[in-house]
Amino acid sequence: MAFVQMVKEAFKERHPEKYQLFLRVMDDFRNERIGVAEVTSTAAALFRDNPDLALGFNVFLPKSHMIHVGLDELASYFIRDVNLDDDDDDHGN
Repeated sequence: MAFVQMVKEAFKERHPEKYQLFLRVMDDFRNERIGVAEVTSTAAALFRDNPDLALGFNVFLPKSHMIHVGLDELASYFIRDVNLDDDDDDHGN
């Protein structure tokens, strides 16, 4: 459940529809309406701008279906995260 909470936190403000899609896909998988391949492709699309979520989701996937996150995506995420931290520091003064 902790991972679902991470997804909710990531999308609740700006992209609540992505969170709802994630929940729907998980429910479809649990009820065997879709398979691992469809879950993986949907998750990869949902988490494209959130490599931390993609990597976290990989824990639940078989190795043959893991979402590949490249160094470019990780670097851009790191830079975005650092910039957000800098913005928080500026507002605290």
